[in-house]
Amino acid sequence: MSAFRPLEIFKELTAVPRDSGDEGAVAAYLLGFAAKNGLEALRDGANNVLIRKKGSAGRESEPALILQSHTDMVYFKDEASAHRYGEPLPIVEADGFLRSDGTSLGADNGAGCAYVLALLESDGLSHPPLEALFTAGEEIGMLGAAALDPAWLTGRRMLNLDSEKEGAFILGCAGGVTAIIRLAPEFEKAPEELAACKVGVGGLKGGHSGLDANEGRGNAIRLLSRFLFTAWETLGARAAEIQGGGKVNAIPSHAEAIVLIRDPEALRKLADRCQAVFREELSGADDDVTVTVSPCAGTADVLTEKCFHRLLFLLMNIPDGVQGMSRKLDGFVETSNNIGILTASPEFTSPAFIEIGCALRSSKVSQKEFMRNQLSLLAGLAEAGMRFEGDYPAWDCVPYSPLQEKASEVYRKLYGAEPELMVLHAGLECGYFQSLYPDMDLLSAGPNLFEVHTPRERLDIVSMERVWNWLTELLREI
Repeated sequence: MSAFRPLEIFKELTAVPRDSGDEGAVAAYLLGFAAKNGLEALRDGANNVLIRKKGSAGRESEPALILQSHTDMVYFKDEASAHRYGEPLPIVEADGFLRSDGTSLGADNGAGCAYVLALLESDGLSHPPLEALFTAGEEIGMLGAAALDPAWLTGRRMLNLDSEKEGAFILGCAGGVTAIIRLAPEFEKAPEELAACKVGVGGLKGGHSGLDANEGRGNAIRLLSRFLFTAWETLGARAAEIQGGGKVNAIPSHAEAIVLIRDPEALRKLADRCQAVFREELSGADDDVTVTVSPCAGTADVLTEKCFHRLLFLLMNIPDGVQGMSRKLDGFVETSNNIGILTASPEFTSPAFIEIGCALRSSKVSQKEFMRNQLSLLAGLAEAGMRFEGDYPAWDCVPYSPLQEKASEVYRKLYGAEPELMVLHAGLECGYFQSLYPDMDLLSAGPNLFEVHTPRERLDIVSMERVWNWLTELLREI
């Protein structure tokens, strides 16, 4: 096992279940960590945890520095993975990277948590008083940050450790909201003369719905809806079940449906044609997209044509992907939406619903509101219900940050390079902290992470060590 303490702690965290909304176990882990190291700790009803550590010798009276990370992860597993949530993640360390075998790794934001815990237990580092804030529910609308008691924090400078590119300091980010559309299911008895087939769209990369929004990757739910519309229009296909995605903030890499059809061979030929079209459209971004058809067991019920049409209307008209680029920052996505979850099954009974989940993001409040209105109108036309949850603010970039100046100075001294200053098309809790504490000096940083929110998520170990060196030197000099 590596002797690098932050990495050791991160591996410990991968054994603790902490999918968004299930942070009780990791909150208990943090309280136990604090008790073991003789540190003051608080826990609130949202499973936020605050751990305080006095400044090192001679620095006890300095202003406090807040170190902040979120405890929840986006748990996502490969279709072939046998891993069961709650078991330790199957960690693999190879070729300079840490990853999980068949599941997301949780380095977003477990790496940040590991840094902070390593600092809290260290006896030999020079640092000001530390307030270590671990928030819950970040990935599902920043629920922990929204519930935070403002009196918890006394410091007015905060280093958020939830970024994913070494040498890049984040100074602002988009705001967002989760949209849930619910359509009442209507089923009828399936015609006896139709054969059942399972249709699947897969082979896509998926990814983070904000950070990867401009990569041009395919959305399996959108592609499946296009195939199903053509199958209905040309072959009279009927749908019995449709499923896709798993997290609103992850681009769905797989979606499938059970359809009933008179001519399965014609459906297979259509799948081949659609696969060729999708591969041409996604060339260079998602070259391996597949559309498959296979026989399956029959089903007693299918969606009524009216209900199926309303569902397809929504899936083919809800905005998906990049909706607007910044006019001020070259190459920066300003507004996007991700259709991340679709669940429609004949097993539903009242009051269950066909559900579509989306993640709306924008750096402009007006554009986020415009997309909310778009979805509300579409839902109304489809006779569907609409609700929004987890609305979180953008983090507005400020013209001058003493924390950023010192962080950049230390980075230049250590590595002889100028750090990149960025604004993200992704949500960071700094927007909430800026609204709670208008005088807070905020900065976000972190090590190199790749393909987060997917089973291919990787943590660059050398980068994690370099950021640790920068972090400890920053604390010494700040």
